[in-house]
Amino acid sequence: QQNLPVKISWVNPEDVERFHIRRPPPEVKKVRIVQVGDFDASACGGLHVVGTGEVGLIKISGDEKIRGRIRIHALIGERAFRDYDKKMQVVQNLCQLMTCGEDILLQKVRDLSEQLKEVQKNYQKLQSERISVVARDEVAEAIQLENILFVQKIFENTDNKLLKVFMESVLNES
Repeated sequence: QQNLPVKISWVNPEDVERFHIRRPPPEVKKVRIVQVGDFDASACGGLHVVGTGEVGLIKISGDEKIRGRIRIHALIGERAFRDYDKKMQVVQNLCQLMTCGEDILLQKVRDLSEQLKEVQKNYQKLQSERISVVARDEVAEAIQLENILFVQKIFENTDNKLLKVFMESVLNES
């Protein structure tokens, strides 16, 4: 935002010290020094803007540690604006879906998430009660041979928790 000037200088290797660059340059006859205002200087052969204002929006999208250094991943300029636009579309669609403004969207989603957890808990409780009734009915219809009670029930698409409830209920009923 400060629109710092970016200055490019070609210097002899012995003059590099006066620029206080971060890393020593490769051994070459002339070194290309890129200075960003009084903020930074480095030996670089890449493309550069005339001023930092040309860059536009910068969005840091992540980082990773590589060989003791940190590599920063960023979206710059038009890519950053497209990313921002895409995210704004998501937020607007969510606001429309949740019938609320951006200022309370996160709280609405949290409330909905809590309601879903409560519904899932109640559903699990009802499923456990239902499977206990099934177990009671199966015990009532079970075959008794000497001192062994044979209970047979085939379940399809039933999770392990409900099977455990069934077994515990059978043991409690017998």
